[in-house]
Amino acid sequence: ENDSLPYPDPPDDGELRQYYEDHITDYIKAPRIRIFEIMVSKFTDAKKLKRSVNSIKQFKEAAKEYTERAGKRASSGDMGYIMEKYYPDLYKAAEDIAVGDIGGPVPINGKFSLIYVADKRAEETQDFISVKSKLKRTLDRERRHKVLEEWVEQKKNEASIEIIEDNLRATIDAARYEPAETTGG
Repeated sequence: ENDSLPYPDPPDDGELRQYYEDHITDYIKAPRIRIFEIMVSKFTDAKKLKRSVNSIKQFKEAAKEYTERAGKRASSGDMGYIMEKYYPDLYKAAEDIAVGDIGGPVPINGKFSLIYVADKRAEETQDFISVKSKLKRTLDRERRHKVLEEWVEQKKNEASIEIIEDNLRATIDAARYEPAETTGG
């Protein structure tokens, strides 16, 4: 028998807007802080560096030369915008530092980091237009999944299953399932 899954209609703007409003918490950007970092192995080196850098330019130059974080020398220690869930220790330290200030040393995995806070962004809700295509994909995927589940359920109800126990028994190696003899201990 040939059969195919019905394909649901694509969601219209009204449905997308309703889905967005019903799931607004899914479209909130977490607070982020843009930092530059110099990570070194010794606390004394971190303290020395902190006294010697007074501007972002000096901080970046020092990061190019001294930072031990993999891949960050080439970018002058630029960590970009970090979120608490990915860099909890750096984020917590950066929260207490004003934009344009240098903080630390912050102990991280046996090393010490100096951080320059370049910018802070509060939690923000993404607007409908910026997430519209993502909403469309999500709603479309949910609809296709629902259609598939309904189709499978319908086919289960339409199908008749008959178990012929003699044929089933002939496929089983009975010796394999006999209880093992136990010896007294």
